[in-house]
Amino acid sequence: MFEVLPVVVNDFPPPCPPPTPLAQGKGKASQAQHADLLVPLDETGFALSDERDSLLWLRINVPADAAPGIYCGRVKFRTADGQTGYCPLALRVHDVMLPKPADYALGLEVWQAWSPLAQQYGVEPFSEPWWELVEAYLRHLADLGAGTAQVGRTCFDWKRAAPGQWQFDFSRFDRYIKLCEKLGISSGISYLGMIDDTAPTQVHYFDAEGALISVEAEPGDEIYDEAWSAFAEALAKHCRDMGWFGKLYVWPADRPATDEQLAAFKHAVDLLRKADPDYRVAVTIDSAAAVPSLTLEVNRFMLSGDATFARSPGDGDEQVSGPESWLSCGPFLVLGQPPGHAYAAGPHAFWGKFDGVAPCSTYLGWSAQINVDTPQVRYRFSGLVYPGRDGPLASLRAERMRLGLQDVELWRVPGTRKTWEWYFYSGDKDGPEKLSDCAEQLRHQALEAASRVNNGE
Repeated sequence: MFEVLPVVVNDFPPPCPPPTPLAQGKGKASQAQHADLLVPLDETGFALSDERDSLLWLRINVPADAAPGIYCGRVKFRTADGQTGYCPLALRVHDVMLPKPADYALGLEVWQAWSPLAQQYGVEPFSEPWWELVEAYLRHLADLGAGTAQVGRTCFDWKRAAPGQWQFDFSRFDRYIKLCEKLGISSGISYLGMIDDTAPTQVHYFDAEGALISVEAEPGDEIYDEAWSAFAEALAKHCRDMGWFGKLYVWPADRPATDEQLAAFKHAVDLLRKADPDYRVAVTIDSAAAVPSLTLEVNRFMLSGDATFARSPGDGDEQVSGPESWLSCGPFLVLGQPPGHAYAAGPHAFWGKFDGVAPCSTYLGWSAQINVDTPQVRYRFSGLVYPGRDGPLASLRAERMRLGLQDVELWRVPGTRKTWEWYFYSGDKDGPEKLSDCAEQLRHQALEAASRVNNGE
């Protein structure tokens, strides 16, 4: 692990010994059209605007065998007329080794909207250019440590040859899951959506002549039950054949709250379990008070809103037994929240005794025509990955979340307990704003403590 040390330009410490060569670092700089968009910094550098401040965010990859110590360098600046200047940089490498992001104790699932991707880049859905964009997008998610692949109805073709006779095409689903596995997103599969909570639910399928049929049908209606029972049975069999069923979760509805919505949700779960009793079900809820009434139906709860701190942190760092509980970190990645607050997602999930965290990467669901330069919508884009001219790009928001997830791993190292206790009893009181201000202090304390442990101090 490493940290970039604060340096006063006019009071730079004495020169350090020549450092061991490090792997090529990655630098990123914000662009004006998005509040926190980051672009790769290659050997040619980038142009700074003379009309606005620019932020330089550096992520440097340190080899596992790099010796602990302080490494000195500098950032070179050149003006349009050829004058050159330098900004000193000091990098401290600590004697701490963290696991790969995919192996972190806290699970990570990133919610993203795939449907607007083709329109955003002007390509056909599921064409080869579309798959290339999806792969580039998934690489960013895998780099953050995302372990769950998300799929929906568009990944499958349904054909009804006759009443009760259904055929399902899994080719797009298979390609997507295999692509995710190749990139390291392999710990889970989420199938999203059996019920529409905001509009009438529809069942879409092709008839025997190849015509697309769309029928409004809710759980309990004959065509709904027929279609979803057949698909649930086929999906379970296919995933078992592929070795994927053990990591599959189905999310029938998003945030069922009313009695009618809860009844429809439970009916959908009954269809799943009749098709295969080992189906695992997940749901997002806005209050932990709803957990008891759904415990028999649900294997994974995603809690949001006032449910964020519904669970006591206790004394240890083990997860609470029973159904999985994950934290939906919408409160920390919503419109109007600065990117720096994304750091809070991991720590909040850790102290709330959650098994994982699920941020949103929703940019692709927003209109590209929004004027992001006006103050009113400066932080309107709340995603982790944004569309760039040549493909998806990460963000300062994603980098801040990365630090929070790394710090969770640091706090699990023996000897760092006082650091995270300090957070829980003070940093938590003011929410993500407080964490945004004290994140570097927390990280430094945790790195120092973990280093001492590794050195037997």
